[in-house]
Amino acid sequence: MKNQPEISGRSIGRAELVEIVEASRQPAVRKRDMLSAVSRVLKMGGVWAGDFVFTAASVRALIASIKPAAHGLSAKSFSNIQSNLRAALREAGIIDAAGGYLTKADSDWGPLMAAAEEDKSYLALSRFAGYCARHSVCPDTVDDSTVLDFHGWLVARTLEPRPDAVVRKIPKLWNRAAANLPGWPATRLNEVQIGLEPRKTSWSELPEMLRREAEAYLELRADPDPFDETPDRPTRPLAPATLRLHKEHIRLAFDVLQEGQIQVKSLADLVTPDNVKAILRHYLGEAPARPNAFATSIAKTLIAVAKYQVRVSFDELARLKKLAARLPAVPFDLTAKNKSLVQALHDERKLASLVALPETLFAEAKRLHAAGKPCHPCAHVALAIALLLIAPMRSQNLIALNWRTHVREFSGPRGALQLLIPASETKTGRQDHSFELDGRTSEMLRWNRKVLLPASGADPDGDVFALPGGKRRGQSSLANGIASAIEKHVGIKMTAHQFRHLAADRYLEKRPEDFETVRQLLGHAYGKTTQIYAGRSGERASRAYAEIVMAKAEALKREPKGKMRRRRPKKSDEI
Repeated sequence: MKNQPEISGRSIGRAELVEIVEASRQPAVRKRDMLSAVSRVLKMGGVWAGDFVFTAASVRALIASIKPAAHGLSAKSFSNIQSNLRAALREAGIIDAAGGYLTKADSDWGPLMAAAEEDKSYLALSRFAGYCARHSVCPDTVDDSTVLDFHGWLVARTLEPRPDAVVRKIPKLWNRAAANLPGWPATRLNEVQIGLEPRKTSWSELPEMLRREAEAYLELRADPDPFDETPDRPTRPLAPATLRLHKEHIRLAFDVLQEGQIQVKSLADLVTPDNVKAILRHYLGEAPARPNAFATSIAKTLIAVAKYQVRVSFDELARLKKLAARLPAVPFDLTAKNKSLVQALHDERKLASLVALPETLFAEAKRLHAAGKPCHPCAHVALAIALLLIAPMRSQNLIALNWRTHVREFSGPRGALQLLIPASETKTGRQDHSFELDGRTSEMLRWNRKVLLPASGADPDGDVFALPGGKRRGQSSLANGIASAIEKHVGIKMTAHQFRHLAADRYLEKRPEDFETVRQLLGHAYGKTTQIYAGRSGERASRAYAEIVMAKAEALKREPKGKMRRRRPKKSDEI
């Protein structure tokens, strides 16, 4: 018998929630802890002063916005607060209990899950089984609609932070259990696409003529012939990262037109003025008056394709440029996200937490290694953050660091190390880029070489970020580890690339006029690129001037009072 599940959510205000908890039969201490958790979560989420409405969805979003480290809380302490908050919400009927006890007591689901418990990979099914037992759904009656109902319940009646991801696992695990576990129903479930982006066209799926012409364009821009006498030919090669961006722009432009049912077979079709207009409208979206850096970037790529590969007429090219000129101007400045990050790190406590983080993680990695446990994820993140703090390089250079190629011991086996990135590996390709490391980071690098790499079975003179077995760690994997560690321990969202913005901002705070040193530090080819940090020059200059004034005021306070008085003129001074 399959009951219709109740997945409608309840919503109540703060005062009503407090009243329900106080009127409950819970012990006084338990009530205190529950109400305290409600208050703390509201305060940490910045909604204490407002009239917050409690629903499963609103509380889920509120919890996701809170960074425990930003409030001086450990992950364990915040977990305890959430546990008490869930108890209060269950008391008020806003969320349901997990229901694990129902699964074990159920005559149909109990034996099945007992068999599945021997393999931990089936753990995700226990939540689904608990839902089914709660709503009297027998194993033999489970179908695709049951999975969708389960998703609705997770969203409306639980605080599960990733309901989409949980539900997408169910069909795969269910089908594996049906094939491998005795007594499991033979029903097969179909994959669920909840929360996934629509599938995009891959490069290999592009129309053959379009793909061939696009590859010819990329080849031309990668290595232009210096003796080509064709008018308006490209004169300098594009960096590999820029070529990858142009390739992605072409693919995305095709996808936009295909979604709009516009026939595109060649690059000439792609860059007609009407099609370019449709592509730009798509990326401007519902805010056509708002500056959009991506729309501006893809417009530049399409104009370059029209000019160098399609070779449109002068009038057509002028029309395309006119379309691009109508896009809202993108300020030559840091984005709002980067400004917010830099401003957050003006809090000296947060900056101190970030600077101290490598040592914290490094100590944990050493502890894990001494206990015979895998420590390379923790050690890699510790070393990466330490390196980025002192050597704000690009992520592709960080992950590619190699002892033979990039590390130098100019100061002897115990002195500070130096990183040397050849010009051929830099984004600009113009000159070598070097960083002298501090003692702490040098020590971490040496431990990596002497202890971690040999223990992982990797070459001690090979890749710095090597996984067990010697394979280099993926760039996105390391970047995710860095971001997760910073969010957990410092309480801010920060990417590996944003260390470059932090370095520029902190240096210019002390020397507001010295943009050339920042350009050299970040490896910019042109001084104009570094000017994105000029937006706060007025603030920096003002603070520098204020420091001078205050220093002078303090100096005058320390002078003896007698020196401050003006001498009365003597009669002999009079003429």
